Amino acid sequence: MSDISSTVFYDAELKAGGKKMTFGSWTAGTTGTGDIKTGLQIVENIVLTPNVNAAGVAKQTAVYETFPLNGGDVTIYTEGNINGYWSAIGY
Repeated sequence: MSDISSTVFYDAELKAGGKKMTFGSWTAGTTGTGDIKTGLQIVENIVLTPNVNAAGVAKQTAVYETFPLNGGDVTIYTEGNINGYWSAIGY
């Protein structure tokens, strides 16, 4: 398991169907899997936007879940020393 830390920095209620959307960032120091804590009870979708490293090469990220996901923690895989932003939608 990677040492991934995540932060929710904004959440908003959507007008369509009473859904909620949360936004945040993550940081991973090593290659492996870890959880993004979205703050949602049911996650219907998550979008990961990794930052590009100094050499200009994007590192790999992947979501290791099947949606909809009960519980707000989404397991992702990242290559080491990568950070980025995420947005999730659900309830």
